[in-house]
Amino acid sequence: MTSRLVSSFKKINWTYSAVTHFLRQTKQLSDLSISKRCKISNFQRKFDVKTAAGAGTGISLCLLGVKKASCQTTDNITAPDPSTLLSETLVRNASFAVVESTTAFLSQVTVSLVESCEQYTKALYILMKLMDYRLKVLGNGESEQKIADLIIEARASVNKLKSRNQELQLLYMSAYNLVNEASTAAYCSTVATSMVQSSEVHLSKFQRDLKDAEAELREMEANVIRVESEYMEKKIQAQDDNSDVENKDFLNIETQNIETNSEDNFQHDGLFDAERNENES
Repeated sequence: MTSRLVSSFKKINWTYSAVTHFLRQTKQLSDLSISKRCKISNFQRKFDVKTAAGAGTGISLCLLGVKKASCQTTDNITAPDPSTLLSETLVRNASFAVVESTTAFLSQVTVSLVESCEQYTKALYILMKLMDYRLKVLGNGESEQKIADLIIEARASVNKLKSRNQELQLLYMSAYNLVNEASTAAYCSTVATSMVQSSEVHLSKFQRDLKDAEAELREMEANVIRVESEYMEKKIQAQDDNSDVENKDFLNIETQNIETNSEDNFQHDGLFDAERNENES
């Protein structure tokens, strides 16, 4: 499709160049009179006679017949109508040719833009499906990593298609302005207006679907951020709770150790006092 757009744009440039060259050659064409053409035909007759006299064969007679036929054809050439060589007529014809080329260019740009909108919209919905599936596998490390890789690839494809769509939008606006200017110069704005309106109607549906898809993607991204934030908060809270439980268990163990040591010390002190009393008695 891109090659067709380039060829159409080259066709427009070629039309302008051809019209300019044709206008330059108009004066030379008008100076060419019937008398000059008659001189050319007389020269061909003389050449035919010399050929027939020198050869004297059947082939030369055949050549003579062919040349005479060509002379008769040359004699039947008529001069062009002077009214068709007026500057006004030439400019009008050139303007019509330019309008035709620009409208064809606009049609091809519209078709390319429609295809771009369809591909971009499809890529957006694929990305949204992957993001929705990612929410379903939160906490599953392996599946979550695979989905994350697919989402990165899908985002790269979306960005590429978005850039191409923006370029075609600019090209469409250029073609739109070119058609309006050409139609104004050719005094056929009605035809151009109908063409532009037709392209806008054909394009509006796909652009509306694209805007809806972009709006859904923004909502999906906001939802993903919210759900993942809640998940991370719960995960951090669970880690904190586990840490508190571990700290409590550690404190309980330390308390038990301290109490055990106290009882041992108390028993040791009691035995020491008993031994001392026995020694005194």
